[in-house]
Amino acid sequence: MTVDLARQLAVDNIAANCFRIDSPVASEGTLANLPDVDHSDFAPSSEAAEGILWMLDQPTDYSGQLESMTHLAHREGIMPTAASRPLTPIEMFTGVHDDQPNVFVDG
Repeated sequence: MTVDLARQLAVDNIAANCFRIDSPVASEGTLANLPDVDHSDFAPSSEAAEGILWMLDQPTDYSGQLESMTHLAHREGIMPTAASRPLTPIEMFTGVHDDQPNVFVDG
């Protein structure tokens, strides 16, 4: 869906990306719904927001990307709690947009 939306919006120079939270985040909803769970090693929600803001700060040709929170943290040196965790599998993303690294078509 992300790649298809990115291709459709490219004509209007609008980027569309997916940010997959694959590291425990102590969001308000998580804390409310799991009060008995130990949240001491969960990242604060501001950390996930840091990754999302990083993506929003990219040029518009950074579009159609499927980013994992832990992979982005390791690669870009941001979100320290997520960066301290092992990388998660990305097989679900393999092949999704390998044929077109840039969704913006010249012309």
